[in-house]
Amino acid sequence: MSCMSFYYSLFKLKQELFLKNFGILFQLGKINSPTSVVWDSTRRCNLDCIHCGSQGNYEKELSLEEIINILGQLSLFGVKNFQITGGEPLLRADFIEVLAYANEKGLITSFATNGYYIDENKAKSISKANVSLIQISIDGTKDIHNSIRKNPKSFSKAVNAIKLLKSHSDSKISVATTVMPQNINSLAQLRGILISLDIDLWNIGTVMSVGKAKNNPSLFLSKEQFNRLINFIIDSKKEINIEIGENFPYLGKFDKKIRRTPKMCPIGILSCCIGVDGHVRGCPDQPDTDLYREGRIQTETFEEIWKKGFKRYRNRRIIEEDKKCFICNHRTDCWGGCWVMRENNSQCILDYI
Repeated sequence: MSCMSFYYSLFKLKQELFLKNFGILFQLGKINSPTSVVWDSTRRCNLDCIHCGSQGNYEKELSLEEIINILGQLSLFGVKNFQITGGEPLLRADFIEVLAYANEKGLITSFATNGYYIDENKAKSISKANVSLIQISIDGTKDIHNSIRKNPKSFSKAVNAIKLLKSHSDSKISVATTVMPQNINSLAQLRGILISLDIDLWNIGTVMSVGKAKNNPSLFLSKEQFNRLINFIIDSKKEINIEIGENFPYLGKFDKKIRRTPKMCPIGILSCCIGVDGHVRGCPDQPDTDLYREGRIQTETFEEIWKKGFKRYRNRRIIEEDKKCFICNHRTDCWGGCWVMRENNSQCILDYI
């Protein structure tokens, strides 16, 4: 057994023990705090990406006073990580203030952005807020990225944001790339660009069937393209720190070749999302609808919502209720896959490899 395989197997054992213990505590009505909370801060955005999942408008966003109160609750409850996404978070005028307060409350912060609004002053302000990780979206080489994002300046703005953040802050820089037929052939060139930018992590994802992508099959990879992507990731590991996102928490025969440790869908167990107007759901990629809402932060405390909700994720009945999962030998490796990918029944890794 190789060192990497041993390390993976060790963490797989730890994961199994954790889930077993979590299940026992769940049955006893005892739920520990999540390690991470994501704040879906706004649906406003300056770009118009062809695959955007952040659709829908809100009459009202959480106010600064409300989010300050929430951060206090998260800190007292023992949450460790606070992640901000959108829309484009930097369109909130209070964005830097929120980051600074979260840091003051002892939370480890990170955020995802398209990078468009990060100039030198913003980079300096972000540095003062002690952000742990910043994720910039780049979906291909210049012309491809600009076409996907529908803005002729979006690529240069994203690249410049990385350079400014590396110059002015100690934050780790991650680049997120959503792979689709429109950009899969540009990945090798993009890899070279990202290596030259000296980023810390390249996070690869695939399109999920939400938002604009829900009724657009042209955005989804074929089986052949998915396998090309997997092999590209394996080959790229020699040159860059690269990983594939949690919408495929298990990669079948490729899992140990790509991941140092096993993954699982963390929602309701290790993480959840506070929505734009205060509704709490499992994941920022899930549609913010009554189907997925567990409570609202204006009428209950975060701790109350966390402890009484999320039962569908915690009881793990999905691997019994889903007939395909029930007879699958991998059911306790993937635990039913990604809940968002279930929106169009695309969650099973065995359909791709």
